[in-house]
Amino acid sequence: MQTAAPTLTRIESTLESALARVHQHPLWKELDAPDAATDRAQVGLALALAEWSAANLLCALRRALLQTRTPWVPSADGVASRLVLELSLLEEGCERARGEWCSRSEAFRALLARTGVPLAAFDAFIARLRAGERLRLAFSLSGLPTSAVSAAQHWQQACDRGWAHEIAAAYAALRLALPARGYVDHCRARLADHAERDALLRPLLELNVSPAGHGAAQLAERLAAARPEGADESAAAASSALGALEALLDQLADQVAARRVERRAALRQSA
Repeated sequence: MQTAAPTLTRIESTLESALARVHQHPLWKELDAPDAATDRAQVGLALALAEWSAANLLCALRRALLQTRTPWVPSADGVASRLVLELSLLEEGCERARGEWCSRSEAFRALLARTGVPLAAFDAFIARLRAGERLRLAFSLSGLPTSAVSAAQHWQQACDRGWAHEIAAAYAALRLALPARGYVDHCRARLADHAERDALLRPLLELNVSPAGHGAAQLAERLAAARPEGADESAAAASSALGALEALLDQLADQVAARRVERRAALRQSA
């Protein structure tokens, strides 16, 4: 017996072509080159920050919809609250080892580390946030790729506006796009001979088929129904979030191409 595929939301239908471009972006193939270590490092850092941004959007969504203060009062929308909790479990419930759990962002960071991506800049950024540093200053002092920081600041704008339907739509866009299937294929090839290949890839593969994106899109549409222009606002927020990711990948691809030209020029000079 076959299970019927879930009906696409308006947000998913709107994003369909852009999602295909992200998943099949030519950047992913460029990372396979033997001399692309710097490129893999820069792209890895950018993706680590994008994964953090997805978790950050969900955190903002929880603040907007769940009762986080005392004295407690019932939620105005029990269904929305339940959906947020289910999304939180998907985001935070990655099994690191037997009896130990972590977030998807942490699992992705661990995968990057095992594939050789230097993560000192990302770890320093997280450490600043943990120490109570303001986000704007943590961004400016992070040393992360400028294009990645710009994209993260764009996604943060949805959190700052505070409209739950827009936050849910932006989160849906990132969760539908990340991790990109092309990047999953790249990581699978990089880890082909690794002794812990299956254990390392499992969180990435689980996230790649996670229902979080579809669930967030459903939540965004439910929340949007309470506003006169809510459906258009949600679709615009989702398109904007995904557009920022696609622009980031385009910029990274341009940087990879420029470094490749520099490497070839250096080889000609040394010949």
